[in-house]
Amino acid sequence: MSEEKRELMLQLACLKIALVLGRAKIFGFKPKKRVKKLTPKRALRALKAIKSVILSGYIFLRWEFFNSLKETSPEEREEAVCGIVEFLNFVLCACEGIYQAYEQMLQTPPVEFSLQEFEKELDSLGECRDALDGLLRMPAYKQLLAGIAHTSYLAAQKAKLQGDWRDLPPWWLDGTLEEWAQQLWEARCVMAPPSEN
Repeated sequence: MSEEKRELMLQLACLKIALVLGRAKIFGFKPKKRVKKLTPKRALRALKAIKSVILSGYIFLRWEFFNSLKETSPEEREEAVCGIVEFLNFVLCACEGIYQAYEQMLQTPPVEFSLQEFEKELDSLGECRDALDGLLRMPAYKQLLAGIAHTSYLAAQKAKLQGDWRDLPPWWLDGTLEEWAQQLWEARCVMAPPSEN
């Protein structure tokens, strides 16, 4: 196995640890077996992996997603849009696991690399997340995401939130989608021709 492939596999394994830790904190997920600790070195690998995942997701959403919706049924379209929320939850959970490791690093700085190096990578991760959020707040995506605002799926996602996340949920679970749906409804009402009563 090449060194590059080995490193990629290590990054994905570390990402899985971060994801499990984040899901436990945000959604109360209880892993079936003991989870390894996300050491500084593992956290750095997880960070690099989630940045790649976000970039791949961004590229797909930017260039391929709407093509993938052509000739789909309304149910398939709704499922695809729910998949966007799943992706956002995945990113959020992985990042939460990484941030937990970072908090530990602030208490006990890593010896394998400088804390500044990790913080630089964290800043880059923030930029990736901001780009993804910006894309999903564009009008075409707002309309799609608003379409699942009042679904049982979204309600179930909100109900799973734990602790502080229940009080301060991410934007896609904080009522923003419902707000967008209301705005779209009001815009349609304004555009509708008057009734002839």
